[in-house]
Amino acid sequence: MKIVDFVGSISVSARKIAVSLEKIAEALTVGPASTIEFWSTMGGQTIRVKQMQAKVTDTVNVSLAIKDVKGNDAPVDGAPSWTTTDPALGSLTVAADGMSASFSPSGPVGSLKVQVSADADLGAGVVAIAGELDLDLLPGDAVSVELSGVVA
Repeated sequence: MKIVDFVGSISVSARKIAVSLEKIAEALTVGPASTIEFWSTMGGQTIRVKQMQAKVTDTVNVSLAIKDVKGNDAPVDGAPSWTTTDPALGSLTVAADGMSASFSPSGPVGSLKVQVSADADLGAGVVAIAGELDLDLLPGDAVSVELSGVVA
């Protein structure tokens, strides 16, 4: 084998390896965040939730998973911010990292949305992403009986 042929075959092999490594790196690269998912633990099992029902006597704990378009976990710039569409129905206590929160109902039944927003641009710009969880608050368990009557 001539030295020129040997060097040429190394060059071809190196190009093939480089192309393969680029494809692997592309597959492993996490894209920008695009989706906010809500997760909750119910009955000892953690599940993704889009809608929940809870009694007005329950505290609702939820956490977030922020994903890119391929379903990979993706970072965001800063802590996500949380709000509800009806503060009269209860209050949120948000963890310092913004990745989980507890909703404590204030008493009345009703429906609201828990909303989360985050900045998917890790640089100086802002690319807003958002997620919503529908929450229906139901009456608590009966704890008393009231009697009323009319004297005849």
